[in-house]
Amino acid sequence: MKEKDLLRVADVLGTPVWGVEPFRRIWRVRTSRGDWVAKPVRHVTHLHWWLWVDREMRMRGFHLMPQIRTDGKRWVLTPLIPGQPASYKNLSDARKAVRQLAWFHRLGNGLQTRSYHQGEYLLEERLGIRLREFYRTITTSEDTDHELASLIKAYGPFFYQAGVAAMSRLNALELRKWVKRDRRLHRLAHRDLASHNWVTDTKGQLWLIDFETADYDSQLGDVWQLMSRTLSEHRWSPDIYRMLLAEYESIRPLSAGEKTLLIVLLSFPNEVFREAVGLAQEKRGYVLVKSLPYLKQLIRDREHWQRFLETIRSW
Repeated sequence: MKEKDLLRVADVLGTPVWGVEPFRRIWRVRTSRGDWVAKPVRHVTHLHWWLWVDREMRMRGFHLMPQIRTDGKRWVLTPLIPGQPASYKNLSDARKAVRQLAWFHRLGNGLQTRSYHQGEYLLEERLGIRLREFYRTITTSEDTDHELASLIKAYGPFFYQAGVAAMSRLNALELRKWVKRDRRLHRLAHRDLASHNWVTDTKGQLWLIDFETADYDSQLGDVWQLMSRTLSEHRWSPDIYRMLLAEYESIRPLSAGEKTLLIVLLSFPNEVFREAVGLAQEKRGYVLVKSLPYLKQLIRDREHWQRFLETIRSW
């Protein structure tokens, strides 16, 4: 961090900075008033929108997200939560997360804060982009790591066809109308529910962090993200799906139409697409030693995934 940024951070916090060190690809700032996490502002307009949403969510009773301090232009600072990132492999974490998400959605329904843009990059658009990226990965896989290329050549067409079928079904169910409705009704979605965006503190309380992608969008997209990430870690267990859905609906019930859409969303192989594209394009955070074994696991479990879909469709 540059000297001028240190001074700016100290001014925002109102206290001298004792030290700064890299922390999970951002910065950990040490002061006499505790440790803070400092992140550069990527989109100023979104930041100002989120500050209003944050205030409104707290007024409605959602407090399990870190308080924000900012200069409004370059830096966002939040208190460092002592604890560990959650893991969807841990069912206790997943259960807490789905309940917290349900409260986030319930209290984030019909917010008064205005939208800050016209509605780009909503759920149905993100699905289409992911499918097209995976298609390009299939057609250019010779340029990637040999083992990754072999996997994509062998299994890519199967997963791509599954994605095409899911998109066709979602279009028939008019997903776009559902998404536009949630946006029109100012329903808040987080949109990046990787497990590292949940932190369990030393008392076992779960906190939701990192709201740079939050927007008025389909809340069902969040449920699908959390479900697919958790179920892929548990070999697509129908019992775990039933448990997570019951936990969520005890706070924020889904309509019959939303449940139908959720089942179809779970037939879209997003986990495979994300990992394969991330590795092939060498995106930040995707490294062979970590992501390739996970991709192999997803491929091995494809029959579990298909049986899971058959089971929940019959309920």
